[in-house]
Amino acid sequence: MEPTEIEGISVVHVSSIYGYEQLKTLQNLIQSEGYTRPLYWVYNVNFSHFLKQQTKAQVVFHATEDYLAKSSPVAYRKGSMYHYHLHACLDRADTLIAVSDGVLQSYIKEGGFKGKHTVIANGCDFVFYDAVSASPNSRKIAFYQGNIFGKLDYDLLLHLAQALPDWTFQFCGPVLFNEPKWQQLLTHQNVEYKGVCTPEELREFASEATVGLIPFKHEAWLVKKSLPLKAFEYLASGLPVVSVTIDALKPYQDVFAFADDAKSFEGAIRNSADFRWDEGLIAKRKAAAKAEDYDAKFEKALGVMAESGVLKYASQKKSHLLLLMVEQVRGYLKIIYKGVINSYVRYCRTFSKSSRRKARA
Repeated sequence: MEPTEIEGISVVHVSSIYGYEQLKTLQNLIQSEGYTRPLYWVYNVNFSHFLKQQTKAQVVFHATEDYLAKSSPVAYRKGSMYHYHLHACLDRADTLIAVSDGVLQSYIKEGGFKGKHTVIANGCDFVFYDAVSASPNSRKIAFYQGNIFGKLDYDLLLHLAQALPDWTFQFCGPVLFNEPKWQQLLTHQNVEYKGVCTPEELREFASEATVGLIPFKHEAWLVKKSLPLKAFEYLASGLPVVSVTIDALKPYQDVFAFADDAKSFEGAIRNSADFRWDEGLIAKRKAAAKAEDYDAKFEKALGVMAESGVLKYASQKKSHLLLLMVEQVRGYLKIIYKGVINSYVRYCRTFSKSSRRKARA
């Protein structure tokens, strides 16, 4: 167990081997700490066997992606262990919180979930991103952060790299499959891959960029069901954003520029340079991001859990939140963690720098 600087929160480092030994280790930990009615907030489906054993616990399942969409390259295929674990988690969950209506409907229709449910869209840690502001500069940088794989429209990106030689295209995030077109994109002199970055590095890159990109393919699991985490993080950094049209972002079209073909995308990127450093527009973007801060998101989640009776199951011994951090997990975790205090949930704005870095590593 690793303590943090916030009272009531510890990080528990567990094995990425999900077997009997891990299950018993976690059970012994819960018992030794004196918890009798724990509340589990889960989105890692590999913990399904552990959850099945926790008969006195309440479970909130956070649906962060539509892993049941047949068109998605990262879908949990029927018959696979991930598909089994996801359904086992849904069967065990008392409350389902989805990041978009499309994801919610998929988990109800395809996943068969019948319990309490709601949509709480992805937001951003506004205070963290707002803490750094860059001075105007003459560089023209198009910035993308996130997982790098087939959800990106590589043909679009190849066109942009060729059509905008005076722009630098920066990419941050895990390369999942290293597809041939990604390798082809890297051959362009104006394309830079920054690797898997810490939150502080991402914030720095975003603050210095000219525009944030969401260059997804026009596939239903992306444009109809997703709400990219990066969207409001870009805005919190003061960035204009050019994105394919995503249903969940349509209500915010005054701060997002939508483009659905290569020429329109190219034109929107060029235009962004003219108003990147406009103080009034920066304030407008940041205001939109602040409205989607995790403070507000958590208050809504708290209300949903209170209505469903989840909060009454908080531990009677003491208030403490254990974050299960799986070693060697690909990608990074993107959850704002909260503390449970005497059956009430207290929002914690940040957690330790070391923990935050490990959550990205």
